[in-house]
This record gives sequence, C-alpha cells and structure tokens, in this order.
Amino acid sequence: PYAYNNLGLVLMEAGNYPQAETCFRRAVKLNPHKPAIHNNLGTVLEATNRRPAAAAAYRRALELNPDYPEAHYNLGTLLRVDRQLKEAEDHLRRAVALRPAYFEANFSLATLHLLEGEFGKGWKLYEKSRRKRTGGRQLKIPSWRGEDLTGRRILLCWEYGFGDTIQFARYVRKVEKSAGKISLWVQKPLKRLLAATYPELSVYAGDGPPPEQYDYVCSLLSLPAIFNTGPETIPPPVAYKPDLFTPAVNWAEAIKKVDHGDSYRVGLVWAGHPKHLNNANRSIPFTVFRNLFTVPGVGWVSLQVGPRAEDLTGTSARVSDFSRALVDFRETASLIENLDLVITVDTAVAHLAGTMGKKTWILLSFDPDWRWQLD
Repeated sequence: PYAYNNLGLVLMEAGNYPQAETCFRRAVKLNPHKPAIHNNLGTVLEATNRRPAAAAAYRRALELNPDYPEAHYNLGTLLRVDRQLKEAEDHLRRAVALRPAYFEANFSLATLHLLEGEFGKGWKLYEKSRRKRTGGRQLKIPSWRGEDLTGRRILLCWEYGFGDTIQFARYVRKVEKSAGKISLWVQKPLKRLLAATYPELSVYAGDGPPPEQYDYVCSLLSLPAIFNTGPETIPPPVAYKPDLFTPAVNWAEAIKKVDHGDSYRVGLVWAGHPKHLNNANRSIPFTVFRNLFTVPGVGWVSLQVGPRAEDLTGTSARVSDFSRALVDFRETASLIENLDLVITVDTAVAHLAGTMGKKTWILLSFDPDWRWQLD
C-alpha cells in the first residue's frame, strides 16, 4: 500500500489523475485503515470534479483519525465551494486548532470570513496568513503597522495582480491624511494610469524598490487590516478618468471607423492571466461567446490582451480587435471610456471599468473570490 500511495502522489503531481486514482484505490484496498490514503484519494476526486465522492473520502479519513489537520482543511475548503459555510468553518477552525502554524488553513479561514462580509474577523487573519503564505516582499525598510506618519516617508507597494493594485489603491487617500510623503510602487502596465490619477504622488514602476530612503514600507493589501475598514468605511475608489491624460490612440475615431457610430458598443474579456492559480475556474473558452456575436445592433470590441487575444485569429466573429494597441492600462481605460458596456471575467478589467463608473457585467465562478462576496 505504501508504494501504491507514493506512486499515486507522483502521478497526481504530474497531472495524471486517472492513474493516480487507480493507485490510491489499490492502496485503500490493501490497507483500508490508513487515513492518509483516503485523504489523497479525496484530493484526486476533487481535482476531477467528483465532489460528493471526494467529501466521502475526506470524511472517511477523519473517521479513522479525527485529529487529521490536512483532512479537515481539505473538507473545509470543499464545503466552502459548495456553500456549506458553517460546516466549512468548523473544519477549518479544527485544522488551525490542531496545527496553529497551518498557513493554508489560516488563509482559507480568513478568506471565508471576508467572503461572508465578516471583515472584523477576516482582515487581521488575512494579513497574518497572507504574509506567511507568500513570504512577502523582503525589503530592508520597517513595515508600517499604523504608526504616526507625521513628517515620515512611506513606500506603498503592489503585491499580487493588476486588479489588486487597482482595487486597493483607494486606501492611498487614507494614508495621505497623515504621511509626510508617499511613494507608490506599482507594476509597469499601471504606471501611466496611476501617475495621472495620483499626480501628487511619486509613482514608481521599477523591477526593484526605488532608490530613495523611506521610514516605512507597506503593501497595498495590508491597508484594510491597518485601518480595519468594514462595509460602511471602505473608502470609495478614485475614479480613473481617461480625460486626465492623452492616450496614444484616438479611440473615439478608431471605433467610429469600424461601427460608424451607430451600434451599442460592448467590450469583452474572456480570459485572465494564464498563470493565475484559479485561472481554470475564472477564464472562459472563447467559443462560449460565439452566439453573442450574432446579436444585431451590437458592436463587439475585444479588450482581451495576452496569449488569449489570439483566440480571435481565424474566427469569423465580428469583433474589433485592438489588442496590439492596448500596451498598458492607460490605453485600455481610454478605450473603455468609448464603450457602453463591459462584459468581463474576474480580471483587472473588471476593477478598472467598475472604478471608472462604466456599466460592467462580471462573469463569476460559483465559488467567487472573497472580494465579490457571496451573491
């Protein structure tokens, strides 16, 4: 059974789930009383979307060992996706109680609280577990935890994706009230947009930290925990208005050449960043949208960038493709300003369009990221 179990783990790591399942089932048959094998079998079943069977495997592991933190964590995360939130929380709490330094379980519990809108419970746990889960950006600058910033210089820096930076940049206004000087370190595709939106700040986009000296550094994603904001106190976004800068392309004229100004213009994004951990659940095959393109009176405009922009190659779909000109978010914002509606999966364009006040429809998976809340 040990050899079959180990071989199953190797096959699972390689993405060969059918053969991994065969190995785990053989191991279970040889030794039905080993909880780790049932837990591993559950992982394969969950990965192949056989959720009830996966839950049964996790529960069997817990019957054999009620103090098995990995099985509690796996069952808790599975139940969260299935919206069995109370039981999910119970199992995640049990996993943390059994292993206080179980970062994944702490992080899942934090995001469950945030998903339910329980910000008081969620922020501090999210901050603590997020840092330990990712390791954070190691800079030789003291981390800001809410100390007095009068006369002090602080560097606020990006941490994850473009959408995170767009969404959490709103907290800059709260820091501004007390800081002597603020520098904002962002990803390169966001620099021109954010520099125009926050003209009073020093906006930097280098690969490493800026050369200036700072008293403190703080991730943008840490600010909600420091200010302990809730539904009524989360600051409003700073509108990303394209009229604050001159785009490289005259987008009004570019679109008019295609639709002659007589169509309802809808921007479309069907895929997020391919390296995102949850990309399989948030991106959508381009073929799903084919029937939409026959709707009369609509001028479809692709806002898709990256490798999936090539999905339009060779298609007969009538979609205006400006992807080569969308070199950064400043250009994307200027194009969005000339649209009537944006339809997008859970990616940075959703944050950008919504922040601009543009009518935006977001296509979410059944198990959404915590920031969208449950419904």
